[in-house]
Amino acid sequence: MIALSLEETFLQFLLDHEVIDEAAALAVLDRRRDKTPPLGRLALQKRMLNVRQVFLILSTKIDTGLRFGEQAIKLGYLDETQLENLLILQTRSRPGVCRLLGEMQFVETRTLDSLHRQFLESVAVGYI
Repeated sequence: MIALSLEETFLQFLLDHEVIDEAAALAVLDRRRDKTPPLGRLALQKRMLNVRQVFLILSTKIDTGLRFGEQAIKLGYLDETQLENLLILQTRSRPGVCRLLGEMQFVETRTLDSLHRQFLESVAVGYI
């Protein structure tokens, strides 16, 4: 079983309390994915890879079926620690669910703030 992140668990909380519907939750997750910077771009920004390396990784990963980071390691361009650091950076660069719910106008900001506090309290006491 795959564990949900706190952000995904909050979306589930909103679904369970019928604040949003499944279509809204999926739209938020899609927008979040679309606004998450790709590993290749982050590696370029951090000067861990150059453009040629990124293009080679992208072109060869199609044949191998590996993910970008796995292919970069296989080609010797990144090591495990570098990939882990890029993945952490990618996670931190990902927009938050609360922000997206507000931007996409699925939930009013005041309501969202109140529900998020309620959710965090429930997490703190172990109800979720």
